[in-house]
Amino acid sequence: MNTAHLHLADGRRVDYLIQTSARARCVRMKLSAQQGLVVVKPATTPHHYVTEWVNSKAAWIAKHWQPQVIAPATPQDLPERIELLALGETFQVIYQAEASNGVTLRIEPERVLRISGLIEEHTLCHQVLRLWLQRYAKQRLGEWLTQLAQETGLSYQGYSVKGQRSRWGSCSNQGNINLNYKLLLLPPAWARYTMIHELCHTVELNHSKRFWALVTQFAPDYPEIHHAMRGAMAELPHWVQVD
Repeated sequence: MNTAHLHLADGRRVDYLIQTSARARCVRMKLSAQQGLVVVKPATTPHHYVTEWVNSKAAWIAKHWQPQVIAPATPQDLPERIELLALGETFQVIYQAEASNGVTLRIEPERVLRISGLIEEHTLCHQVLRLWLQRYAKQRLGEWLTQLAQETGLSYQGYSVKGQRSRWGSCSNQGNINLNYKLLLLPPAWARYTMIHELCHTVELNHSKRFWALVTQFAPDYPEIHHAMRGAMAELPHWVQVD
């Protein structure tokens, strides 16, 4: 990203970020609570054209840009500790500013995650944290799922981990189970129930009485857990939500 500025007629100076996007077809702008005014341009658009375009929008910017739009970062924006309740593990996150065009995450001993580079770009920090969480969940939830399959005698064809917005897990009619990596942030009983739920779908791909009877065999307290999990997705930390 590049930084530029615009002087408004009322004397205010507006600093803005110029972001290049391979998907952008035209120049556009947006107001971000964390970054302020951001101008997104196609890769082939020259910098001077962007500057001229922004200047032509000065009246609109003067009307809509207010100091309060750019809110100061809150502690939740960049977590210093990540509690993986499902595993009983806590990771410390250290941020180290360095000259860079992006950020990198390094896993260090004693469960330390070090993010270095352009750490003032909170969106980038969130992205690398989510990527780390997804990869870690792929390993740990996979081990757990294998163990539960052995305990229950239920089998599955394949397994994957994603970051769904509203679903904790799913099972296809081919017996492929997909789990949400955010399960690691939930209590262990909740994560276990979700995996039991999807394993039972390999036998009953519905929510019939037979399905719930099968779930009850391995998670007799599922009604309380099922109820408690409603709305839990919205209560997760800000950084783990999909942008």
